[in-house]
Amino acid sequence: MENYTMSNPLQKLINRYLSDNGISRSDFAKQLGYTNVSKGLKRLDEFLVTLQSPNPDLPALILKHSDISKREFNLAYTAVAESINVELSKDFVPMIRVIPIYYPHPLWGMKHLNIKVPSNVLLLPYGEEIKVICDLYLNFRADVKFDVPENWASGAKGFRYHRKFDKTLVFDKSCKLLKNK
Repeated sequence: MENYTMSNPLQKLINRYLSDNGISRSDFAKQLGYTNVSKGLKRLDEFLVTLQSPNPDLPALILKHSDISKREFNLAYTAVAESINVELSKDFVPMIRVIPIYYPHPLWGMKHLNIKVPSNVLLLPYGEEIKVICDLYLNFRADVKFDVPENWASGAKGFRYHRKFDKTLVFDKSCKLLKNK
């Protein structure tokens, strides 16, 4: 039996199941349907840490091929999701993302849609904060030479202001608030 150090609740749950049942990680990857065991282990490990997988059925497959209860799995999954959100919220910085006329191909061009926001903007009173944000967007728009579809990044549709990790404001191109998510 292989011994792995597991750290998050989902990893611990899977490790305990494998250990209690004498199943190797390789055998479990095969049970999940992976013929390429190495690839299966990588995908399983990535899912257990990031909750992301190219196979959207992976959580159902884990439950199907183990005797882990759905409740226990969901509790561990939720704990990992909350931990991921805490980490993401620590790294969050406010930003403006222009709503393009259409999405470019290749998508790496999307980086041109982000407008940097001063780090101290959240310290301002709300009204002043929104004025600064609108000024940043309008300055961006002033630099755009034309508003035709060829210029997908013109910002002709408006912008999203990602104010806090879980708070997004959507404005039209005239800086009129449309949505407060």
